[in-house]
Amino acid sequence: REAFRRKVCAHRELRALFHPGWTRGEVVDFHTRRKLLLMAHSPQAYAELGSWVGRIGAVEREDFERRYVELFLRALGEEATPGRHANALAHAAGYFSQSLPPPERAELTAAIEALGQGTGDLEELKARILAAARQFGQTYLEHQVYLAPCKSR
Repeated sequence: REAFRRKVCAHRELRALFHPGWTRGEVVDFHTRRKLLLMAHSPQAYAELGSWVGRIGAVEREDFERRYVELFLRALGEEATPGRHANALAHAAGYFSQSLPPPERAELTAAIEALGQGTGDLEELKARILAAARQFGQTYLEHQVYLAPCKSR
């Protein structure tokens, strides 16, 4: 159910992104805000999309748009496994982990590792990461769509 909702949301967001007159800056911002989402689904596709974004001025606009949409939707079509979720959340936690007191850091790390093993609550961990991002002024993380459900954007 969540995967279906995510795909519907992605289609809507991609249509909004690639309006007539879209800019390189809009694409870079879109891609940046979806880093953790893409990492959770397919780290390989995230890297491939990043390379494609780097070529934005070197290819025809229509070709860029078509290929970006294709790669993005293919990435979301891959299963976001517990291990990939844990990897994305560990990456996010790295932005503020040194600001956490050692006991809190150890507890968060253990919770992320448990998620990677198939136990734990993904949504609760996302909420904790988002709350910590706000607490420590990590606006980059605050803008990650992965940490907020589609319906709240």
